[in-house]
Amino acid sequence: MQNYIEDYKGSSFKIEVASPPTSLQPTKVKVTALGKIYEKTVDPGKSVTFELPKGVEMIGSKKNFPTVLIEASQEVTVLSFNYKKETADTSVVYPVKDWGTEYFIFTPMSTAGDRFSKEFSIINYKEKNFGVEVYLTAPVTFQRQKYFPGSTLTIDLMPFESVQIQSQFDLSGTNVISKLPVGVLSGHSCAKKYTGCNHVYEQLQPVKSWGKEFIVAPLPFHKDINRYDSLYIQTSQFTQIKVSQTGIDFLTLPMFPGQSVELIVTWPNSYYLTADKGIQVLYEFNGGDIGNNQIYDPFLFTILPTDQFSTSYSLEGQAGFHNMFVMVALTKDLGGFTVDKLPMPLNIEWHKVDRTEYSWAEVLYGTGASFHQIAHANSPFAIYSIGGAYANGYGSPASGNPGMSIKCVILCIKQHFPEGDW
Repeated sequence: MQNYIEDYKGSSFKIEVASPPTSLQPTKVKVTALGKIYEKTVDPGKSVTFELPKGVEMIGSKKNFPTVLIEASQEVTVLSFNYKKETADTSVVYPVKDWGTEYFIFTPMSTAGDRFSKEFSIINYKEKNFGVEVYLTAPVTFQRQKYFPGSTLTIDLMPFESVQIQSQFDLSGTNVISKLPVGVLSGHSCAKKYTGCNHVYEQLQPVKSWGKEFIVAPLPFHKDINRYDSLYIQTSQFTQIKVSQTGIDFLTLPMFPGQSVELIVTWPNSYYLTADKGIQVLYEFNGGDIGNNQIYDPFLFTILPTDQFSTSYSLEGQAGFHNMFVMVALTKDLGGFTVDKLPMPLNIEWHKVDRTEYSWAEVLYGTGASFHQIAHANSPFAIYSIGGAYANGYGSPASGNPGMSIKCVILCIKQHFPEGDW
């Protein structure tokens, strides 16, 4: 999506493709962008980076064909990195098999003024997809026509065509419904709160993939105790959500379809969320001054539901950033992690999450580009990949490696035995 302004200095658009360590042989990867084909081979447990041409960036509110196609001979994980000088972010790129037909948009608020836009994009796959319906919560101008809150924007998409929608107003809660599965990205061209503005974005999960239980760890980047980060909860239907924060009893939030609620996150207080129906949860780092002339700008990342935790992750550290990761894991299994097949150091400071069986920790692991594999033999956990640089920042979940999770094993067994026998 559009990052800051067009043709701004130092732009770099990359995708980083990783092969899980369980692959039995090297993986061939082919990337098609703007009619050009790029090919590389990645060994098991390693990653390769593709630098994309500048023309893949979508500018303005319109349809176009900059869609990048990534194909691999075996299952891989993919991370996108949208960088310009002092404005960047990352996102997991989900495989098309995980796309869906319904999404709810989230766009963060900003104090950066009208020069920059809240935005989202819809990506189509290889078939014609006519009649994608966008139920708007804010005014937009698209193809010279004005649309107002409450109106429906209907879009026809050709194979591998994408559309970007921008607005000066909050588009959160906008409902996207498609006949065929699509990919959806959402964010802001340059969001600002406490520091300078930064491009923030995430590839959203479809409603069918939303979860009901979440653990949220805070980030330690605020010297000023009056500053905070924002946690956003979104619903697709009438939902009851129980919220517990460190040292505070459960609070019940009744929410209606398409509603967004902001919760305040302060270090070192974690959150535990449960819902009677699936919800979408996103964390926005609002920018912070961490001292020693280090000012990190905002970034946005998705909080994974516990049923999407994995036992193995690929972790990409970015060049020019102070890279760290946030872990959420079962307290009883904190001693069994490996990094690049070696035991994880035992001097990590873990914090217990009240009223749960989980703990969280933050680990600073280096400045500069790097790649790591983090795993546990049998206990699913979550990893969030975070980075800061002067007037910059990025964040996203780490890429869970393909493979059979504990949840999948249980579901597969249940499918083969009568409920009574199970």
